[in-house]
Amino acid sequence: MDGTVSRAFLTGGTYARTHLDYPLLVPLSVSWIYTAMGGAFETAAKIIYPLQFVSLLVIFNYGAGRLAGRRVALVFTALLSMTPLVMTHAAGLPVKVGILYSGDFAGYADLALALYFLSAGVFLSLYASEGKEGWFVLCALMLGMGAWTKNEGAPFELTGGLALLTLAALRRVRANTLALGAAGVLAFSLPWLLYKTYLGIGSEYGARLNINTAGENLYRIGPIVKYLGSYMFGYNGLYSFAWWAFFISTAANVRGLLNKKTGLLCLLIAAQLLVYVLIYVITPSGLDWHVRTSMDRLLLHVLPLSMLVTAANVHGLMERYL
Repeated sequence: MDGTVSRAFLTGGTYARTHLDYPLLVPLSVSWIYTAMGGAFETAAKIIYPLQFVSLLVIFNYGAGRLAGRRVALVFTALLSMTPLVMTHAAGLPVKVGILYSGDFAGYADLALALYFLSAGVFLSLYASEGKEGWFVLCALMLGMGAWTKNEGAPFELTGGLALLTLAALRRVRANTLALGAAGVLAFSLPWLLYKTYLGIGSEYGARLNINTAGENLYRIGPIVKYLGSYMFGYNGLYSFAWWAFFISTAANVRGLLNKKTGLLCLLIAAQLLVYVLIYVITPSGLDWHVRTSMDRLLLHVLPLSMLVTAANVHGLMERYL
């Protein structure tokens, strides 16, 4: 309605409890649809989420095809398309799923973040194996877009960026390619960071991200790990058996961790999960409440990447034993 994301909107206090520090990629995408339609038609604007779902499947199938072959890719693309939590975020289901309070989560930014994490992982893996500089630029672009989708995209951008720069140094990437990649990251990450810093908009975690707070809350580690295990392995109504398959296939194909294609992806997943553990350690909210309202979605962020690794593991095991 204002035609801009104004200072008054972000600092006026009306929406002070609605995480005004969150990045704007998804809200502005939906606002663009409202603008094109001439009004805030919320149901019609949700077409963006099934489109994200289709994009997720296309990228996944392409990446799995390159890592595991066409047939394995088709099987795992089908499995990803039928994963209940993915479906609830893509278009909703008519019934409640698992422990969730609803069957419809279309409207959240988590599916888009999972799409950017997957895309960055696919292009990072392809760059690691082939060295084509186009993959470098695409990976950097996806990392930047992920950081502008949710705050959780920033640490993934950092770990993915470090991995990408390490590979670039080993391959002696050209300066213009490096500049293009940096532009892709900064174009999406920097403007919002500078704007919210200028307006003094911070996160509830910023002041608590220190050694003292983490040390005082170390007692939470045990419960957090138990929660993480129960969500991954106990709530099959949300993820089917995707996490079981990931860990079992990785253990069976442990040499895949040394493979530059899948090893980097496992590193990204592990680093992101450690970040989420840290968030729960320092959260100012009650741990039980925070876990119940967020852990299912945090695991969704890296679920497609984990299924991509599983597909590659299955392909490796088939080549070895069949």
